[in-house]
Formats: sequence, C-alpha cells, structure tokens
Amino acid sequence: MADSMRLFLGFAMPEDLCNDIAGLAGETRARLAGWRWVVPENYHLTARFLGDVPAEELDGWREALNAVVVGHLPFSLTVSGWGVFPDARRARVLWLGIREPEERPLSRLVQAVAALPPPSEETRAFRPHLTLARADAAEAPAGRTEPGFRELAWPVDALVLYQSLMRPAGVRYRVLHRAPLATG
Repeated sequence: MADSMRLFLGFAMPEDLCNDIAGLAGETRARLAGWRWVVPENYHLTARFLGDVPAEELDGWREALNAVVVGHLPFSLTVSGWGVFPDARRARVLWLGIREPEERPLSRLVQAVAALPPPSEETRAFRPHLTLARADAAEAPAGRTEPGFRELAWPVDALVLYQSLMRPAGVRYRVLHRAPLATG
C-alpha cells in the first residue's frame, strides 16, 4: 500500500491576526475548564477536508489548486463573533465566526474547491469559522463564550494545501502548497 498523507485545503491567517485571536481566546480560556485549545500557529479556515491521500497524488492536487484559483481575486474576511457547535446545550466546539463581503468571494471559491474530483463527502453546508477549542470532557460546560470582542480584518491571498501531522504534543499543520489568488 502506498504511503498516504492526511490533507485538507484552507486559508492561512497572518501571524499578527493569530496573535490577536490568541489574546482574545486567552480571556475565555481562563474561564473554561474541560477544553482542548487550538495553538495559534494552527489557526486557519478550512475549505475542504481531503482525508488520507496517496503521496503520489500530491502533484495532482497542487496542479488542481493552481487551476481552481484562476479568476479568483484576493479578498478580505472579517473575524466576527463567537459561537459553539452543535448548540449551547451540547457545546463540543468553540469557534469564531468569519464574515465575508457581500460579493461572497469566499463562498464562490469554496464551491469551486468542493467541485474538484473526487466528490467531497461533506454533506453539511459550509459555515466559515475558526475553531478555537474542542470539548475535552463528555460534559464540558459551554461557559460564557461571548467576551468583549472587536472585529478583526483578514486579507486572503492564497488557497493552501495542508498536511495534518499527528505528534505526541498534538496535531500540527504543514503547508505543502500555496496557490496564490490572481492579482488583477
């Protein structure tokens, strides 16, 4: 059997934005027990989960990403608001919402990514968010998940192919390819 890599497609966040979000998350983290917090260097917006992909398909994915971004210009997103999945009574994921411009450039690009073969197995509607923490205990309390929050702008200029690396200290993400969005 060929070696495989656990891959996903997404959008990287600038380091200064990750630091700002980590500061906001730190305020909430102190009030919540029973949660595993995402490390700031892993902050990203997922566009599509690919799963275990044979290593020999990596070049094909790089080419597909370069092709899918054609005609998509850079855009800005806004990190705005907090929430939990699936709901407040059964909170399992604490997240920050992502708001896009009226022209919906993120949605259009994510639709193009979803159309890449093989067909995506995801059946839920795309809800852009940044995962901050996952419930560790079976009954982790939701706590107060809406501290004071200022909106943070985020320039998006590339679609990124990531590899998930499982490490004893937790998962880390490695950038395998950046497909720059058109500049004009």
